[in-house]
This record gives sequence, C-alpha cells and structure tokens, in this order.
Amino acid sequence: MNTTDIKKFAKYDIILNKVFYRNMTILAAFIGAGLSLLGFLIRVAMYRGSAGAFYAVNGEVPESMPTHYLNSSMTQVMIFGVIGIMAVIICGYTFHNLRTRQGRINELTLPVGNKERFCWHMMRTFGGGVFLSLLTIISADIVNFIGHTYVFGIHDVYSLTYRMLTFSDINPSDIFFVGILPDYVKGFIISVFYMGTGMGLLQLSAYIFGNSVKYHYNIIITYVVMQIVKFAGFICLTALVYFMFGDSLHGKGEEMTLPVMMYCAYAAGTFLFIISGVLVWRSYVRYCNAQITTQTNI
Repeated sequence: MNTTDIKKFAKYDIILNKVFYRNMTILAAFIGAGLSLLGFLIRVAMYRGSAGAFYAVNGEVPESMPTHYLNSSMTQVMIFGVIGIMAVIICGYTFHNLRTRQGRINELTLPVGNKERFCWHMMRTFGGGVFLSLLTIISADIVNFIGHTYVFGIHDVYSLTYRMLTFSDINPSDIFFVGILPDYVKGFIISVFYMGTGMGLLQLSAYIFGNSVKYHYNIIITYVVMQIVKFAGFICLTALVYFMFGDSLHGKGEEMTLPVMMYCAYAAGTFLFIISGVLVWRSYVRYCNAQITTQTNI
C-alpha cells in the first residue's frame, strides 16, 4: 500500500467534495450548539421550578438532585444520541464520490490503486466521524459555558467536554455496585457491554456495506434491513438459548443462569465482531469490482 497514492487521492477527494465536508462541519457545529442550548434552557426551567418543591432546602435545590443546574446528564444523553445517528450517516456516505455516474468515472479512472482509495474512504469515515463528534461536543460546551456564565455567573463553571469524554458523571459503583454485587453478576454485565460493542460495530459496518451495494438511498434501505435482521437475530438467539439450556436451567437460581447467559453473550458478541469484519471485507471486494454503471446504481 502506497502512502503517497493515499495522500494524492485524499487531496483530490478534499478538493472535489469540499462543499460536502463544509456542510457536514457546519451541521455538526449547529447540532451541538442547538442541543446544548435546548438542554440548558430545560435545566434552568427545572431548577427554578424546583426551588419551592418539598425537597428544597432554604430555597436551594440540593446538588444531588437531577433538577439541579449542574446536572447535565440529560444534555449529554441527547448529544450522545445525535452522535450515534451521525456515525450511521457518515458510514452511509463512505463512498460518497460514487453517488453519481460522473463521480464514479472521476474516481475509478484515477491512477491510484483500489487499496489506497478504499483505505482513504475508511480513514475519512472513521476519522471524520471522530472529528465531527468532537466538534459537536465542543460547540455544545461553548454554548453551555456562555449560558451558564450569563445565568449563574462563574460560580461552579464546568467543562461539558471533559464530562462527556471522561464519563465523569457515571460512577462505576452505580453500574457494578462494587463490593455488593457477586462476581457472576459483574461478569454478566461486562459480557452485555461486550455484546453491545459488537452490535455497535456491526451497525457501522453494515451501513458501509450497504453503501457499497447502493450509492443512493442506501441509508434508508440499510436501516430497514437492519431492523429486520435485529428482530430475527434476537428471536433466533432466544430460541437457541432456550433449546440448549432451557431444560437444564429451569427453576435454577441466578447463580446458575447468569454464568450461562454470560457465555452466550460473549459468544454472540464474538460472532458480531466476525460478521462486522466480513462486511468490511465484502465492501472492499465490491469497491474493487465497482463499475461506471451497475444494476443497483444506474
């Protein structure tokens, strides 16, 4: 793989799609700012409305209450949700250059190898996703800082970016109940996170593959297909676990059932990781076989 060719193709891609990149950057900044402003206004309204509630102490809402103005959990959840949607959209635009016939001609006739072009598309997708995510968070932080200092002054000023990047609002003891939950329960929770990570990676790789199959309206089609696959997969996994372990675990306590479910979650997560890799590989194969006019992209 030639890094010089990647740089050459990257320069061509940036020049050709500078309007697309600029629009995505502006959109991410405005979304972050808008969500932050909305969350801040809701937080202020809840705080002021709660000042006279029964749990207020001397007219002040305790900082431990979710209605306190320092509690930004709701804003963070909204921003993380939007970032998840943006990640899907970015993966659905992995092969953005190929959406038109002229774009396919321009890209596929360049004297650059398929590996270099594909690697740039992957770098742009994941690197661009990280950049847009950070831009969304930073723009939200700026608006939140301005609103906080305007309404509450410099008292208790905090960084929304720091909170979101470090997950400082999430106390591990709240998740694992350290010292309280037994090891088999903690293991089960970790296995669920592992499977969830595999599901997230599968989601992204599926949209990349969907874009390699169809360059237009691929996001909508992939979404519908993914919902069907998720539903069918959940039914199959539930049925498989029931038929394999249903009789032996019937009437048993969580000491017996949770370890089995943990191993099932690890197995399902590993399977999802493998499928994700296969989808990316098939995306590369389809990209190498791309033509100026295809059956799905006339």
